[in-house]
Amino acid sequence: IGAGTFVVGASGLLLPDVAAARTDDFWSKDRRLSLRRSQTGEAMTLIFYENGQYVPDSYRKACYLLRDVVDRNSIAGMDIGLLNLMYGLQEWARMAGISNPQLSINSGFRTRRHNDALEGSARNSLHLSGQAADINIRGMEQEQVQRMAAYYKVGGVGLYNNFVHIDTGRVRSWRGG
Repeated sequence: IGAGTFVVGASGLLLPDVAAARTDDFWSKDRRLSLRRSQTGEAMTLIFYENGQYVPDSYRKACYLLRDVVDRNSIAGMDIGLLNLMYGLQEWARMAGISNPQLSINSGFRTRRHNDALEGSARNSLHLSGQAADINIRGMEQEQVQRMAAYYKVGGVGLYNNFVHIDTGRVRSWRGG
């Protein structure tokens, strides 16, 4: 298989071994995220890594979009590894031929008060430290997003009815309600 050729499995997902074998390594490119906050409708496209460096202004904008919109719009520093994982998921979707795979954020950073008020949330949730997000990707089934995130082995991946949880904690997976 040559560069620029994609093999898509029965699920419509670019197969991991094919993506890994691609000669044009997308980790060396500028990293662009297309994000939308589901609760507020805010949307932005930003390049958070350019010319081999992270872009501070774009990082701040991403942290703002991933803020706790339930508890006084509280903002925290988000884990750069989480942004890299989101980029990896989006870029993989682009390589698979999904046009504009915008990433919808259902939850990013959470304050302790907000987290404690949520039924079923983990007491020491990685949302509290800016290391987790609950997402959907336009044009993709949640199971596809879950499998792609699990392939990276960056952290936890939870498949829920309405979103996929991703985090940069220890590698684990689960199915939620």
